Amino acid sequence: MAKNKLNVRSWETTVAEFQFPEVDPQDKLHYQALVGRPNSGVCISGGGTVSASLIAGYFKALDDLGLMEQIRYISGVSGGAWGSIPFAYLPEDRDDGEFYASIGLPQDLTEDKIQSVPEGSMTYAVTNADIVKDTIKNADYGHAAYERAVGEIFLHPFGIKSPTEAIASRRQFFVTDESAMNDIIGRNPELKPADFILLKKNRPYPIMNTTMLVHDPQGKTKKQERNYDIFHFEFTPLYAGMLPAHKNAQADQALGGSYVETIGFNPDQVSVNDGQIITAAEYRFELCLPVGTSGSAIEEMILEKLPVAARLLPKFNYWNPSQGLQETGSEQLQVESYFYGDGGIIEDTGVISLLLRKITNVAMLLTEPVYFEGDNDDMTYRVFGYNQIAMLFGADLLSLVDVGGEKVLKRNPDKYNRQVFDNSAGQFEQLLQNLKAARDNGKAEIVSDTFQVVDNELFGVKGGWDCQVIWSVVDTCTDYQGLLPADIQDQIGKAGSQLQNFPQIKVFEENAGHVIQLTAKQANMLGSQAYWMLMDRADTFKQILGPRTEG
Repeated sequence: MAKNKLNVRSWETTVAEFQFPEVDPQDKLHYQALVGRPNSGVCISGGGTVSASLIAGYFKALDDLGLMEQIRYISGVSGGAWGSIPFAYLPEDRDDGEFYASIGLPQDLTEDKIQSVPEGSMTYAVTNADIVKDTIKNADYGHAAYERAVGEIFLHPFGIKSPTEAIASRRQFFVTDESAMNDIIGRNPELKPADFILLKKNRPYPIMNTTMLVHDPQGKTKKQERNYDIFHFEFTPLYAGMLPAHKNAQADQALGGSYVETIGFNPDQVSVNDGQIITAAEYRFELCLPVGTSGSAIEEMILEKLPVAARLLPKFNYWNPSQGLQETGSEQLQVESYFYGDGGIIEDTGVISLLLRKITNVAMLLTEPVYFEGDNDDMTYRVFGYNQIAMLFGADLLSLVDVGGEKVLKRNPDKYNRQVFDNSAGQFEQLLQNLKAARDNGKAEIVSDTFQVVDNELFGVKGGWDCQVIWSVVDTCTDYQGLLPADIQDQIGKAGSQLQNFPQIKVFEENAGHVIQLTAKQANMLGSQAYWMLMDRADTFKQILGPRTEG
C-alpha cells in the first residue's frame, strides 16, 4: 500500500525557551479556548468502566457549577481517558445532557432512572463494554486490535467516527480546532477538513497518559527489576511524547526530550528535507489508538506471561527529532518499535501531566478507595488506592503477601522515585487522617490543601512551587446513601444485588462472565455518587478551580 506522507512539526522540550504549544501565543497551534482561564486542571485516575461511569457524574457537576469552561486541562489515565476523551470530542450536534443521561442527585433517583440506558450516554458505553469479544473481532488489525475495540465501545456510540459512507474507510486525524487544522492543511494541501475530528468548542485541553515499555528492536523485553524500563508518555490533540530526556541503550536511541506532532506519530519512515520533517505511514494515527492504549491494563501481564497474545496489544513506531538531527546528522531519522501500555503502570492519577505544565490548582478525582488502618474488606483495591497517593509523597508502598495462607500487609520503598510532593512534615499522613475523618463522619472523602512540588527526574517535574489540590476519593458515604429512596438503599450491600459491593464496584469481573462490563444500575449509581460528591462540596471546587477574586 502507498505511504501517506506528511509535513509535521516537532518541539525540543529541553531548551529554555520551550513552551507547550497550546498555551504559547506565538505558536500557530495555540489553542485559543484556553485564553483567560484560571491555571486549573482536573485529573482522573484509572479504573476502567468504573472510572468512566464516575466521569459522567463528575463532568455534569463541573458543568452545573459553571467550571467546565474555566478549566484548562483534563488529564486522564486508562478509564479516565475512556470517559474524558469522548466528552472532549463530542460532536457539536450532540447535547452534553445525552452524555450524562440519568445522572442526578440521590433523592431524585428512582428504580427506572438507575435502570435506564439511553443511547449516546456513558451508561450505554459501559454496559456494552465487551472488550474481549470486540478485541477478538478486530484481531486482523494486529497491534491495533485492542485499541479499535476500545474505540467501538467508547467513541462510536458518541458519533466519534467517520460521518458518511463516502469517507467511512478513511481514518481521521484528531486535533484541537479549525485554526490548528488549517495550519496542518497549509503544510499538507492534500488533506481536507473531512480528514479531521475537532474538539467540541471551548472544551479543556485533553491529555491521554500512557506508559512506554522499553524493549530491544527485536521485540524482547529488557529485563530489569520489573521486566521493563517504563516511562510516562503523553498523547494530546497537538503533540505526543515525553518531556524529560531518557535513553534506550539497547536500541541506542534517545527517548523523550521532545514532542512530535500527533498526526506524525507512529510512522514507518521519517526524513528531513530542506529543514522540513516528512513522515511516511501506511495508516493515519486515529483517536482510538491513544484512547485504547491509555487503558491497556493487561499489557504488562501479557508481555510477561502470554507473549503470543502481545500481537493484539498496542505497539507503535517511535522517532525522536533530536536523535537524527543532532547525533547522526542524517536525513533519515531513526524509527524503533515499542510496546505501550496503561498509563497506570507508571502513575495512575494523571497529575504528572498537570505538574509538568505547572498547573497550580488541581482537582484529583480518584476511582479506588484508600486503605486506612483497620480496614479489612476488599483490600486489593484499597491497597492500590493507597499506593497511588503514597508514591506521590515518596512514602512506602503497601503489598498483600501470602503468609501461611493468610494475606498480610507489607511495606516497601517504591522501586521508582515517583515523589512529586514534599512530605518532610508528614503531609501524606495528615492527608490520610483527613480523608479517614471524612469517611468516619459519613461525609464525602474530599480534602483540599496546598502542597509544595518537588523535583522529579523520572517524570521531568520541576519543583519549588505550591500546588493547591483537591483530593476526591470514592468510598462508602453514609450521607449520600441516607438521601437515597428506601427501595434503593435496601439494595446496597444486599447479597445477590447488583449493588452488593457499591460503591466499591470492582474494575475487573464485578459481574460474572464479563471482564469490565457493568450493569446500568451500577453505572448510574456510580455517576450519581460522583455528581453528589462534587455538588456537596461545590464551594471548594469553585474556590480552587474557578476564577480568582480580587482582595
